[in-house]
Amino acid sequence: MIGRMPVMHGADVQYGQMSGYGGQGLPTVSDPEKTYASITRNEYQDFVSGFGQFEEQLIGQLDDTSIIDEAPADARQQADIQAGVQQRNLERYGTQLTPAQRQEMDRANQRQEQLSVAGGTNEARIAQFEQNQRMRSNLMNIASGVYGDALSGMGNAAGNAASRRQAYNQAKAQTRARNIGAVGQIGGMVAGAWMLGLL
Repeated sequence: MIGRMPVMHGADVQYGQMSGYGGQGLPTVSDPEKTYASITRNEYQDFVSGFGQFEEQLIGQLDDTSIIDEAPADARQQADIQAGVQQRNLERYGTQLTPAQRQEMDRANQRQEQLSVAGGTNEARIAQFEQNQRMRSNLMNIASGVYGDALSGMGNAAGNAASRRQAYNQAKAQTRARNIGAVGQIGGMVAGAWMLGLL
C-alpha cells in the first residue's frame, strides 16, 4: 500500500492519503500507547495473514520423508542405466560371454544394485534429517524473532509510558513547590509590610 497508510482499528487515529515526506497528512495522535498497541497488533495480523499459511505448510513438512522415499527408486534407476551401458559395451565390442560369465555378471549387477539402494537410502536418511532440522531451526528463529519484536515493542511502550508518568508527576510536584514558594514570599512580604506599619 504505497502512498496510503492503513486505517488502524482500535486506535484513535485514522490515516489518510499521504502527500509526501514533508509531514502533511500525518495524523494527530492523542493516545500514543493505544496507537502503538494498534500498530503492533496490525503488524502481527499482517504477519499471520501473509505468512501464516506458508508457516503452517512448513510445519507440516517437519516430518517429511520425500528424500528417503525417492532414494530406492533413484538407486534402481541408476543400476538399470549402468546395466544398460554394460550391455551396450559388450555388444559394441562383440564380446561373447559364456552362460556362467553371464550369470556371474547378473549376480554382480544385482549385488551392486542392492548396495546402491542401501547406501542411497542411508544417505537420503541423513540428508532428510539435516533438511528437517534446518527447517525446524529456521521456523524457531522466525518465531523467536516475531516474539522478541513483540516483547521489545511492548517493553518500549511500557517504559515510555512510565517515563511520561514520572515526568508528569515531577512537573506537578515542581509546580506545587513553586506555588507554595510564591505564596510564602507573598505572605512574608505582607507580614513585613504589616510590621513596618504599611498595612
